[in-house]
Amino acid sequence: MDKEPTKEDLVFVTESLGRKPEGLFTVAVRDEAGNPRVIRNHPVLPNGKPMPTLYWLVAVSYTHLRAHET
Repeated sequence: MDKEPTKEDLVFVTESLGRKPEGLFTVAVRDEAGNPRVIRNHPVLPNGKPMPTLYWLVAVSYTHLRAHET
């Protein structure tokens, strides 16, 4: 079951993404240290636009590797 993010989760996700999340989210998966690794985005952003991606991987090491693939 997804959990509402804590203040610490918001800081972790912001640092992992390199920016503050635009919309609301819940934490779908945590790692063994309790950090968010997958978030589930709310389907609609605060400005009314649809959020195109439901789940985001926010693990720093994974997103870093994925971003640098050729």
